[in-house]
Amino acid sequence: ISAADQGAGRALINELRMLRRVRHPNIVLFYGACIVPETAELVLVLEHVRGGPLGSFIAKTPDGPPAEVRYKLAQDVCRALTYLHAQTPCIVHGDIKGSNVLVEEVRAGVNAKFVDFGLSRLIKTNARKLGGTTKWMAPEIMLSTASQLSASADVFSLGRLLYEIATGSRPLADMSETSIKEAARDGKPLALAWPSNGSPFVEKCRPIIEACCRFEASTRPNVSQAQEML
Repeated sequence: ISAADQGAGRALINELRMLRRVRHPNIVLFYGACIVPETAELVLVLEHVRGGPLGSFIAKTPDGPPAEVRYKLAQDVCRALTYLHAQTPCIVHGDIKGSNVLVEEVRAGVNAKFVDFGLSRLIKTNARKLGGTTKWMAPEIMLSTASQLSASADVFSLGRLLYEIATGSRPLADMSETSIKEAARDGKPLALAWPSNGSPFVEKCRPIIEACCRFEASTRPNVSQAQEML
């Protein structure tokens, strides 16, 4: 079995372990798991979310969705993360980004749901280090300097996600992963690019996003505080 296959297998088992613990309207619903007899593959049975990735939803029209829709999406992801971090032990998602949030359009409007818990961790003494996606990843995770697993890494990624919801742009879109890692090694916080003619919604969200994305983990709000600010 290749290293890639082993890694995928571990992620799938980890996702099974996490999803069976959680039930929330803004997290994809886990129904069960089964083994495919012909291949002995493990298969997860999840809710069918009738929608696509958050980034695609926001880009459907030139100006993107109106502020009230963006606000609902921001509240949805904050609610889901607040729920995860309130569990005992705390659950850290570990890979928060636009492609791991699905947006379904329902009669009452929109509903966002977190998916992909393959990198999630329980905060406990023997927890393995987090991974993630570079443009959304907290610098302490990138540098492996965190002395222990912390929910503040999720808060950093939440800030990057809220940036995409507010502006319609991916964070650090013009930077390479190498440049981002070099800045982290040099202890240099990276500023997000803000539109020159930002909407009132963007301007209201900016202080919250910048607080979540502070370089020093200890200076970030927790997710409940970020939601209250929102």
